[in-house]
Amino acid sequence: MREALDIRALVLQLGESMATNPDIDDASFAAWRSWALGEADRIDPFTSGQILEHLHAPTLGEDEQ
Repeated sequence: MREALDIRALVLQLGESMATNPDIDDASFAAWRSWALGEADRIDPFTSGQILEHLHAPTLGEDEQ
């Protein structure tokens, strides 16, 4: 979760910096931004749905009791 938050913060910070940096074209940044936010969504346990796997306590099978 922390890594996903860090990626999103980086995207936001770089987006703000883009206003004063003419060396990077908007299309290149937009493509990178889309990729980075997709990665953040992929590793975020809430956005990706991974959290659902951890909300329920594991059940023991008959051979494990």
